[in-house]
Amino acid sequence: MFAAGLLLESGADVTQKDFDGKTPLYFAESREMKKFLKEHGAVETKDASPEDALRHEGSRKDANEQGKKDQEEWEPFRDIKPF
Repeated sequence: MFAAGLLLESGADVTQKDFDGKTPLYFAESREMKKFLKEHGAVETKDASPEDALRHEGSRKDANEQGKKDQEEWEPFRDIKPF
C-alpha cells in the first residue's frame, strides 16, 4: 500500500478507467487495498462482472506460467559473463 500512497501523492487518479472501463478498484486484490482506494475516492464500476474477474485471474495465471517458461529457457545462459 506504500506504493499506492506514493502514486496518490504524485497525482494518480483512482477513478481513471482503462480501455475496458475498469478502475484500479476492480484490480485490487486485497480487502485492505479496496478499502484504501475507496477512502481516496474510488467507486465500484458497473462494467465489472464476475466473468471479468475470472478472465483477469486466468490472464495473470497465464502470464506467470509464461514467465516460468522464459526463466527455464534462459537458465543455461545464466552464468555466462559478458566480454
